[in-house]
Amino acid sequence: MRDKAKAGLYVPDTKPQDDAEFDITKAQPVVFPNLKPATTTISLRLPVPMLHELKAVANRMDVPYQSLLKTFLAERLKAERKAASSRRWKAGSRTPCPTPRLLRRDQVRA
Repeated sequence: MRDKAKAGLYVPDTKPQDDAEFDITKAQPVVFPNLKPATTTISLRLPVPMLHELKAVANRMDVPYQSLLKTFLAERLKAERKAASSRRWKAGSRTPCPTPRLLRRDQVRA
């Protein structure tokens, strides 16, 4: 145990006296509304002029360019979701339009 303490690891001074202080029957579900969603690292190839322009815009707005890029993507995805939901309903109709089908490359006519 002393080796762990020397290595900088947390070692409690005392052991719990009894397990009664951890009564699981009184547990309640917890919600974390401000918890940020998990992120993952991606590799994205951009043309150099586009990256320079993105960095310049981010600099003018005084925000990190990666945060600005995430904001741009989020706004575009929101617009696409809105457009997709409005395309599903014909104007003035109570029945939805058929959802457009995605085509593979070999199905697209040149």
